[in-house]
Amino acid sequence: MLKKDNYFKILGAVVELIKKAQKIAKPIGVENISQPGIVKEIITADILKHKLNPVKKQHDAEDPKDKNIKYEYLACLEGRSFQFDRVNEENLKNKIMRNKYVYCAIFDKKEIIEIIRIYEIKPKLLFPILLDKYKNSSPSSRHVGITEKEIIKKNIGKIVYNREL
Repeated sequence: MLKKDNYFKILGAVVELIKKAQKIAKPIGVENISQPGIVKEIITADILKHKLNPVKKQHDAEDPKDKNIKYEYLACLEGRSFQFDRVNEENLKNKIMRNKYVYCAIFDKKEIIEIIRIYEIKPKLLFPILLDKYKNSSPSSRHVGITEKEIIKKNIGKIVYNREL
């Protein structure tokens, strides 16, 4: 157990690093470092060398040479599923099909900001699977997902980053 003085020293240091990260990220368009999912999107874009698009409700990244080539990022901890939240049939189609690729990044359970693997999936292969799941879900469900095991079993993705290699 930390002593009270040490606890607040560490807490203060974390706050200062968050403030510093916000200042550093602002020139690349990140107006809110606390925006849900943005840290994992930054990490994924860095590995894939994509230009981050930090605007909510838009694509997550784009090709640095051609802003018309868009990408969607999904992230999960190892053993969990990649999720699209608050979907209906129309916005699920838009979220997936507007992109050249969907990238599924698996983060380490113990080192939660370390990526283990990233899969690249063509939207035309992913969309029918998720649409079928949406249609077969209960009316109250507004989430659809896919696991790494499903990606492998259905042979819809290729690994473009593997930490072990």
